[in-house]
Order: sequence, then C-alpha cells, then structure tokens
Amino acid sequence: MALGAMVTALAMLASVQIGDAATRLGAPSEPLVWQASASTSQQVGKLVNQLRTTNGRNSLRPSERLEKVAAIHAQDMARRGYFSHRSPEGARVFERLRATGYSYCWAGENIARGQRDSAAVVQAWINSWGHKRLMLHRMPTEYGLARAPNNTWVLVLARPGC
Repeated sequence: MALGAMVTALAMLASVQIGDAATRLGAPSEPLVWQASASTSQQVGKLVNQLRTTNGRNSLRPSERLEKVAAIHAQDMARRGYFSHRSPEGARVFERLRATGYSYCWAGENIARGQRDSAAVVQAWINSWGHKRLMLHRMPTEYGLARAPNNTWVLVLARPGC
C-alpha cells in the first residue's frame, strides 16, 4: 500500500478509556501491561530522531497516548499469536487511534518482532525501505513505542489535530 494511502482525514471522536478501546478492538479484556520502559522508549526516540535530523526532518516528541495505542496492538499480537498491522478483526492503526479518542490528521505504524533491543529494532526498520520511509515522513510530530512479549515492537507515529 502506498504511503499516501495511509494519510487520513481528521477524526474528532469522544475519548474512551484505553481498556474499553482495547476490548472493542478485539483485544483480551485483562489489563494491559507492556514492557517498553521509559529508557527503551527514549532510546528508540533518540535513534529515530537522529535518523530524522540527519535527513533534514524535525525531531519527534514522545506521547503517552500514542504509547498506549501502540501497547494495545503489541499486546494483542503477542497474546493472540499474530503479526500484522491489522488485527484479526481488521482494525488498523487508524481505528485504534480513533477508538482511544486520539484526534489526528496523519498517522502511521511500524511493527517488528524478535529484535532484542532498541538499536536492533530501529536498525531493522532502517533496513526496510517502507519502514524507513515512514520514520522519515515529514508529517509526524509525535511517537509512541510499545514492546510486548516475544520482542513484539510497535512504533506509532502521528500528527495530532491539524
């Protein structure tokens, strides 16, 4: 799918609790727990921002809301044993953002599995043309990272509002 097709219109929806959103998107109803520590998220953010600034792009700021959206998907993939940008019910990052009340004008998502640390996952995304292109896109201003069991990684990039 072309990156341009990922750009969506502004979505203004009422906020819902993250747990409710996860249940509505097909994730198990048990509480979400994710393993991406603050230092892991900061390390990934630092590496992504180094890539961006080296290529003439602005730095991204961390977002707790995007981290929670990433966690919903990372945990769902780990718990239910799939690996895809779409949940088994068909939900994509755009639906996950809307379900949690995040209003955006641009959003994208990188996923990975198996990398043991921040440097390895960012390098894997850099080595993949589509993932690298997403990290270098001019539109995002924020990021959220989650890491679930089996080293399942989700990086959500977005631009709120517009």
